[in-house]
Amino acid sequence: NGSDSHIKVPPGTVVRELQSQAFVGELFEDGESLLLADGGSGGSKKKQQHQHAQELAISCDSEKGEERWLSVEFKIRADVGIVGLANSGKTSILASITNAKPRIADYPFTTTCPNLGVCQIGSGSGSFTICDLPGLIDGASEGAGMGEAFLRHVKNCNVLLHVVDASTEDPLGDFETVNRELDAFDGKSNIRGDFLADKPQVVALSKCDKIPEKRLDRLVQALKQKVEHSHVLPVSVLEADDFHELRDALGSFL
Repeated sequence: NGSDSHIKVPPGTVVRELQSQAFVGELFEDGESLLLADGGSGGSKKKQQHQHAQELAISCDSEKGEERWLSVEFKIRADVGIVGLANSGKTSILASITNAKPRIADYPFTTTCPNLGVCQIGSGSGSFTICDLPGLIDGASEGAGMGEAFLRHVKNCNVLLHVVDASTEDPLGDFETVNRELDAFDGKSNIRGDFLADKPQVVALSKCDKIPEKRLDRLVQALKQKVEHSHVLPVSVLEADDFHELRDALGSFL
C-alpha cells in the first residue's frame, strides 16, 4: 500500500502504448493528470479467533499492480503552424517575421525538424509563436517524405499559415495537394484536437517577385475563391513591407 508515483511532464505530452502505438492520453494544460497504471493491493490483515482464545493476525493475498510499457512524446505548442510543399519558402517567411534563425537553402527538405519563432505584434504590445514544419509532398499521408510525421505539432494551433510558391507551374494544384494531405492526416490521426483541414488558413504566396504582376493578380483572385476569404497575401523576402500585413492577418485569429 505504497504512495502514488507521479511523473511531471510539460503540457503537450502524448502517451501511447509502446508496441501498438495505441493512443492512451494527452495532457494539454498545467495541472492536468493522467492515470497510466493502477497500483496493486498490498493485502490486509484480519483477526481470527482460535480455540485457546488467542487472536492471530493472518495475512490476506495481495494483488500485483498493473504493468505497462509506454512511449511518451512531446508535442510542440504554437499559435500558428506553417504548412506547405517542400521548398515553398516557409522557412524564409519564418525568418522574416520572427526572431528565429533557421537554416535556409535553395533545395527541398532544408527543414528536417520543427522550427519555432516568436512574432511581435505592432509596437511590441504582444506576440505569438509560430511553428515551421518540414515540407509536405504528394503522398505524405502514406509515408512519403517527412512532413507528415510532424503534423501532430500543429494539431492545436489556432490558425495555419499555408505557404504557396507562386513561381511553380501549378500553384493552385500545390495548394490543393497540401490540403488533401491535411485531410488525409485527419482521417488517420487519433490525437485529440481540431481537424487540421478545418482550421482557418492565411495563404502566403511566396516568391511573387519571380512572376509577372498580371499572373500574380490572377493567382491571388483564384486562391481567394478557393479559400472563400481575403487573407491571400503575396509576399517576397525582398520586400519587408509585405510582412506587416501578414503579421496583422495572423494576429487577427489570435
